[in-house]
Amino acid sequence: MELKEKILATAMHLFWEYGLRRVSINDICSELRVSKKTFYSIFKSKSSLIEAVLEQIRHSKYHKFEIEENDNIIEYVIAGSTALRHRVKDNDKHAQIYFDLKKYYPAIFDQHIKSIKQNTEDLIINILEIGIAQGLFRTDLDLPLMKVFVSELYSSLATYAQANKIPFSRMVMFSDDAIFRIACNERGIECYRSLLDKRDSI
Repeated sequence: MELKEKILATAMHLFWEYGLRRVSINDICSELRVSKKTFYSIFKSKSSLIEAVLEQIRHSKYHKFEIEENDNIIEYVIAGSTALRHRVKDNDKHAQIYFDLKKYYPAIFDQHIKSIKQNTEDLIINILEIGIAQGLFRTDLDLPLMKVFVSELYSSLATYAQANKIPFSRMVMFSDDAIFRIACNERGIECYRSLLDKRDSI
């Protein structure tokens, strides 16, 4: 593993454990047993390190969402949603990092959110187009509006669930169900119901 990758991995671990604000360059260098001079030869500042960590997280996250050629798109979305609901236990740590980023690194935060939004909307369009091609989604969907609707809905789920004391997993399941019933044609609805029955029987 190259030193840059080691720094990113160590920073990610420390940020996750202690938050962005509490972790210093000294902490990272001490953990890796490298000098600050060596660190600054790779990253010019803590801000540039944070940007690199966030970029790596986004890349890793969306790599996991790559759609294989033979994937049933409804089954793919249900599997992704199930994985999302199972990550609820990490919400407190996510919230702390989110808070630190927004408060102490607002410019990086804004760019991170912008990048996530763009990646999410690209994924949504891809899913909708594949669903139509597979004969599972309606052909008369307004794709640009559907993209915005789904993106805005999911971006607000965690905040709304927390503010109204609604379980996050319940919010995700409700939203998934509503979107499938909007997007699916008759064949898609049959497939969706069959996959739900299969999931619930496990």
